[in-house]
Amino acid sequence: MQQCFSRAVSIVLAAGCLAVPWWVGDAARAQDTTRPQLLAQGDQLLAQGQYRRAISVFEDATRLSDTACAECFLGLSRTYVAWGKAGKGVETARQALQFNPPKPLLGRGYHQLGIALLAQPGRGADAVAEAEGAFRKALEIDPAAWNVDRFNLAGLLLQTSHPDEAVALAREYLKNAPTGSTAIDARMLICYARKGAAPAEAPPEAGAEIEPPHPLYRQAPAVRKKLQGSVLVQVGIDRDGCAVNPTVSGGMGNELDGAAVEAVKRWVFQPATFQGKPVASDSIVSVNFTKDSEEIKDAAKAFRDRLFAGWPAQ
Repeated sequence: MQQCFSRAVSIVLAAGCLAVPWWVGDAARAQDTTRPQLLAQGDQLLAQGQYRRAISVFEDATRLSDTACAECFLGLSRTYVAWGKAGKGVETARQALQFNPPKPLLGRGYHQLGIALLAQPGRGADAVAEAEGAFRKALEIDPAAWNVDRFNLAGLLLQTSHPDEAVALAREYLKNAPTGSTAIDARMLICYARKGAAPAEAPPEAGAEIEPPHPLYRQAPAVRKKLQGSVLVQVGIDRDGCAVNPTVSGGMGNELDGAAVEAVKRWVFQPATFQGKPVASDSIVSVNFTKDSEEIKDAAKAFRDRLFAGWPAQ
């Protein structure tokens, strides 16, 4: 009986030894690992959604030496925000900034503080104002590195009733990053903020070698009945990529014609270019209806929801 008990204890101890890498203490894990390695491990765990383990690794990095580690606290902040603990994300971002890190990391700190502040559920006016200040500070420190905060700041200003500055910032963002998912969102922001047709622009002369526009976002039409068919819509596209004065070019002669035009008003395009610069153009697009077409009841809300799904950008 004694032998059986001893053997069982040995098996449990052996199993515990095998588990050491998972739960071994902070100091023991840090002994054989450098701070850059720990930061890389934390980033990897964060990307895998292993938030608890990422927190543990970033905390190990903060204790590895007496040297202040702003980057460690920024790793903690990013993890807490991704984990849905935005309050802790704000706290650790502020701790990172208290170390007054060098310029590139300082800009990153203000960027992360803005992200964390906006991630708080039920954020109030004070948090919004602080986030605006954080994004402006990041741009002031390094305008090129934190171009993304032009877009983030634009979204914030759009929501606080400053559409003109929001449009100007989004356009400035697009000068530096004309393509990509955030560029699509920036064009959507411009079109949403302007809320109306742009002044008429003359397209380049006939025969000019123009790179044609193409749709980036096609809002589904709002229809009540499950009708089928295709409607051709002629639409002007301005230099921002916004749809201007769509009209039916080839219709069905029923309610689908009006639904197609209303939908295209909220389409967003990569604008045409001439000699590398965006220009106004005209295009004919097809809006297709099938019996199982998505039904949009509130077109403006659907557009806004899609826009802010990608905001703020990391």
